[in-house]
Amino acid sequence: MRKIVASVLVRNQMVVNSTLFTHYKPIGSIEQIILRLQELEIDEITVLNLTHSENPLEDFRALFPNDFLAKISTPLAYGGGVNSQASAESIIAAGCERIVLSGNRWTPRESRRISVNLGDQAVLIHLPLSRQGSDIGLSNKPTTAQDYFEEIPSDWGGEIYLKDRDADGTVARFEFFNEISSFVADLKTPIIVGGGVSSLNDVEELFKLKYVRGLVIGSWLNRDELIVPRIKSSVSPSVNLRRLVRFI
Repeated sequence: MRKIVASVLVRNQMVVNSTLFTHYKPIGSIEQIILRLQELEIDEITVLNLTHSENPLEDFRALFPNDFLAKISTPLAYGGGVNSQASAESIIAAGCERIVLSGNRWTPRESRRISVNLGDQAVLIHLPLSRQGSDIGLSNKPTTAQDYFEEIPSDWGGEIYLKDRDADGTVARFEFFNEISSFVADLKTPIIVGGGVSSLNDVEELFKLKYVRGLVIGSWLNRDELIVPRIKSSVSPSVNLRRLVRFI
């Protein structure tokens, strides 16, 4: 099944649009943005807290007090400084359906251990990728993407979000994701991709890649509220939106 995921970046308690993770433009409060996305019937919402503290549970509760959390019916994933299995489990216990683990911090086997306790569908690995010479590597880490994928246990059933970091806030690069396909095509792990997705053509082209199970869209959703219904009416019927992909 294919799905459309909204990426919500939070910086200093405000939702922002970013460009290459160096320039940020505040666009509204997190409650305002998430409830609007929910009205648009997006499949999933992934919140990445860019200015987290050393206590990820407190950060989560500050952004999502119980009265706000009670209004959210769309599947919600949260990431930001998750630094232990205990902190991951505490955020799930606080009412979040899914935890986002940064591939820069967590190895595949460590994330597998968390998914054993929480369930595979409760874990999303976020891999920000960038060009490093002739290789594609993990941003800020001397590891190639291919090496990382080779370490993923064959029985790990979580999901991986591949972010083209160098396309953040700019334009999607199909050749980048085409190149990745050479070493993710045989993975059983579901893959979603994002980075610069900003047109219906981007959606169509990326969904042509067989390994892509979903797309993550950020700034485009904040610029054009009609994007989700346009995607629903324009892309191929293989794109199954809203309630067709649910958490266990």
